[in-house]
Amino acid sequence: MSIELNLESLKPIVLQGDKGLSQKSSDRGNASYYFSQTRINSVGTISIDGQKFEVSGLSWLDREWSTSALGENQDGWDWFSMQLDDGREIMLYQLRLKDGGIDPFSSGSFIEKDGTVKHLKVDDFDIVVLDTWKSSETGITYPSKWKVTIPEQGLELTVTPAIPNQELLLSFNYWEGAVKVVGDGLSGKGYVELTGY
Repeated sequence: MSIELNLESLKPIVLQGDKGLSQKSSDRGNASYYFSQTRINSVGTISIDGQKFEVSGLSWLDREWSTSALGENQDGWDWFSMQLDDGREIMLYQLRLKDGGIDPFSSGSFIEKDGTVKHLKVDDFDIVVLDTWKSSETGITYPSKWKVTIPEQGLELTVTPAIPNQELLLSFNYWEGAVKVVGDGLSGKGYVELTGY
């Protein structure tokens, strides 16, 4: 199998957090450097067993590096990247606390059609779990459908996995995969990562 794509970024780079420094908790040093390219035109071929398939679509590139992943009082994260068909993008993450709450350092970004970025604080958005999926492989129950609300933008979106089973069984088990996004007159695609379940 092989992939050959021509990639062209259609928007400026988004520096997440404070000019690219994304604080993840109140713990000293628990932060990352983080940037995104949220809309990349992607055209090329995928070859499987000698058969070539022409493909085209939109990609999203994230780069994040840090010295630590979670604070001592954090349990995991729910991370969303969404490309709306009207030309806007959304990146959100909520850091879940061991006591069941959401860390105030959770945040995100809303990217307008022209590339203008609005940074979002934890109070600027709401993520509500609407359904779950239980892995027959590990017995872990993951969220599997969400309502995402960003009041200032007038957005209420329903996010649903493209297929329920996108669990990754690696050195630690987590869920990461493609999602569909729908709202009032809106649609889109995205990607969700769930850790700590």
